Amino acid sequence: MVLSEEPDILLFSCFGERFTKYDCVRVFYTPENLVPDFNVADYAIGFHYMNFGRRYLRYPMYLTYQRSYSQIIDSKIAEENSCARKFCSFVYSNGTWASPLRKQFFDLLSAYKQVDSGGRYMNNVGGPVENKIAFQSEYKFCIAFENSIGEGYTTEKLIEAMMSGSIPIYWGDPSVVKQFNPDSFINVSDYGSLEKVVQEVIRLDHDDEAYLEKLNQPWVRPCDGAYDSLIHFREILSDFLSEIVEHPVKYLVRGNFHYCSHEEMYRTYALNLDLFDYNRSLSGLRPIYRLAEHYYKHYRRKLISQKASKKEIE
Repeated sequence: MVLSEEPDILLFSCFGERFTKYDCVRVFYTPENLVPDFNVADYAIGFHYMNFGRRYLRYPMYLTYQRSYSQIIDSKIAEENSCARKFCSFVYSNGTWASPLRKQFFDLLSAYKQVDSGGRYMNNVGGPVENKIAFQSEYKFCIAFENSIGEGYTTEKLIEAMMSGSIPIYWGDPSVVKQFNPDSFINVSDYGSLEKVVQEVIRLDHDDEAYLEKLNQPWVRPCDGAYDSLIHFREILSDFLSEIVEHPVKYLVRGNFHYCSHEEMYRTYALNLDLFDYNRSLSGLRPIYRLAEHYYKHYRRKLISQKASKKEIE
């Protein structure tokens, strides 16, 4: 794969407007809570549960954290000293582009006991921590609120809390239980108010037996295909990308008024999203790009081999 101003296949995301310059096969990937627009993308990789034939793959960003999935599917046995850890952690740097519920819950829970904030946002531990997982592992609970709520939008926030061995207090994806065991974490959506969530945290904090029982629950249940999708995520992504590279279909027709009008709307939205940290946000795209590059090279070698064989026959 080579970078080109005249590409055969374009990988693009929700940052900036450069993608509008390319009239080729477009593959959209987003680390943000956005539903792909198939009026501007031929193919898409995203968070949401939906069916768009061979043009879409649901592939949550946390699957790009290659060591995360293997750690959370392994069995675990919590030790009794898990109850002796500090109370609760909170590690965030984004205090602007996020639901106000996150700060509201932080303040409510802090009224019971101090919640240690190790990120740049509302830091109260003397500065940002270097290792988020190591920091969270020192605590019994971990606040794991998404920036926003969306069906299927589960990010690394829940996974990193699980990797740390803390009980996540999670808010976000209403469908999170499709892939993760609801008995293993505190799902804010199951309670009628944030105050009731705080009461549940306090109950577990005072009851070591109940706390350990919850902590010993498997993060992922081997049922309904959820376990398989975590185990075989590489194969699932590989099949999707290789199909695009080997049999690319350009569904979009430039000049179609419907297509062009959607592209203009999307371009305006993409410009607004430039307010995000470009380099940090794009980090979730790099593993996808590397795999796409691998399959593109494989496909090119296959074509060269086929052409060579054809010439020999002739």
